[in-house]
Amino acid sequence: MRTSPRANRLHLLAIPLLAVAAVTSVPAPMGGLGSFADAAPQSDIEAARQRARDAMKDGKWVDAIDAWTVVLTSVPGDPEALAGIREAESRRDEASQIDDVQQDIQLRQDRLKVEFGSDMDRAQQQLRNGDYGGAKRSVLTAKVKVERERGILSQAYYDDLTKQADTLLQQIATAEEAALSVRQQQERQDATKDAQEARKKEREKRQKTIDELLIRVRQLQLEMKYGEALQVLDQILFMDPGNPSAMALHDIIETTMMYTKYSDVMKRRSVAYAGLAREAQNAAVPPRVNVSGPGDKSVQALIVYPEDWPDITNMRPHYSSAGWQEPERNRPTFHELQTKQFPANFNKNPFETVVAYLRQVTGLDFYVDWKGLDEIGVRPEDEITLEMPAITGEQALRRILEQLGDENSHPEWAVEDGQVVISTRANLNKRVVTIVYDIRDLIFEIPY
Repeated sequence: MRTSPRANRLHLLAIPLLAVAAVTSVPAPMGGLGSFADAAPQSDIEAARQRARDAMKDGKWVDAIDAWTVVLTSVPGDPEALAGIREAESRRDEASQIDDVQQDIQLRQDRLKVEFGSDMDRAQQQLRNGDYGGAKRSVLTAKVKVERERGILSQAYYDDLTKQADTLLQQIATAEEAALSVRQQQERQDATKDAQEARKKEREKRQKTIDELLIRVRQLQLEMKYGEALQVLDQILFMDPGNPSAMALHDIIETTMMYTKYSDVMKRRSVAYAGLAREAQNAAVPPRVNVSGPGDKSVQALIVYPEDWPDITNMRPHYSSAGWQEPERNRPTFHELQTKQFPANFNKNPFETVVAYLRQVTGLDFYVDWKGLDEIGVRPEDEITLEMPAITGEQALRRILEQLGDENSHPEWAVEDGQVVISTRANLNKRVVTIVYDIRDLIFEIPY
């Protein structure tokens, strides 16, 4: 049956409107479209958008629609994609001939059937492979294609395709939840197993350490080092408070140590008693006259001298009558400080200048330990005031140094190697030499 040109034009204009309505009225797929958009890589979305723009420029309306559909699948409600689909559908339908409309509709239906089946098969395969995100995207892509072609589908066929897609989405969601549950259960089992393995290794490591320490205790016990053995046992009991071996050894070694100490005390007491008895018996022996024989000497059997008393007596003159004599190199310095007099006229003069004056008038070498003096708060610029018409170097040093430092930490001086050294008492005491004198020839035992 032929139709009038006006009717054909009206029919031709109706197709784009249906297509635009199909695109603009696509509902957001329930349960998963948002996750699909999140899962789709941004680079894939931009690539599809660029393909759609290029197809629009080249007048390839079908390719443009397909590309915009991919964008719309990933980004529902994208304004550019919606506008692009409207324009592509309008341009494509305007270029179609009236006698090709039915054929085009049939081709679109056939293509939808093939693409829908392909997407569903791919989703099934992805579901079997455990790719739940990919399976959801494949099903949603199929649903978007059905929604896009809804205007050329019967209501029954549309409902059937939608039901297939929704059913598969539900299967995917169920399988994903089951897989997640299995994975979580496996993770819990793995975590429990790892914790058990870690505890087992820790127990084995601790037991190995305890065994090594017990061997060490046995070695110390054989060496009779009971104190060290008890320390090692305390370490074992800290690691394992209920260790029976350590507890038993601790009591045994502690008892052994006590008896050993008791035996040592009794031994030392016996030796000490024997020594006291020997000394008492020896003291009971009266002295005898011994002038030239061996042993201690005595002239009248009243006082006993050591056998080497002449050597001890002859040694004492080397230390003068006081027992100590300044070295030869220090004597001129002391003599100069004790005898030579000079005037001292200091009125708030710096300490450093005063020392230089003493060095000049005495002709002696002065060494000032500035680093040591700094520790007690004495500085080169500290002021000295002293008015004396005639004073010796020794007196001047005493009067000058008592003006420096505080009450308990005045600087002091000494003569070392012929040089006058000014420093702190602590530093000067480090150089003190201790001499031991033999006075056995001056003492004697009084017989009881």
